[in-house]
Amino acid sequence: MGSSTSIAEAPDADELKALFDKHDVSGSGQLERPEAFALLEDLRIKYGMTEPLPQDFKESVFQDFDKENIGSWNWHDVRLMSGDAWPGLRRRLQRVRVRGGQRHHR
Repeated sequence: MGSSTSIAEAPDADELKALFDKHDVSGSGQLERPEAFALLEDLRIKYGMTEPLPQDFKESVFQDFDKENIGSWNWHDVRLMSGDAWPGLRRRLQRVRVRGGQRHHR
């Protein structure tokens, strides 16, 4: 993915759609837990975080974005990450980075 992006900058919808399609290996239009976790790891890499995300963090984010409580994410759930939900997710990512001793490399 090249150089990392500032965590202040939300991922755009096109970028999220590409990640969604990449991880929707079955073509079902839904991301199950492992696929959603892989999408979160791709975002972690994009924002320059070197350590894998903790399992409890991924589970918490998964539940927060599973708006329909069906145990999977659809495109609408993921799309929210590029809008109003980004500031909250960004703060959570920043806390994970600080807790894990990671620093953003510019």
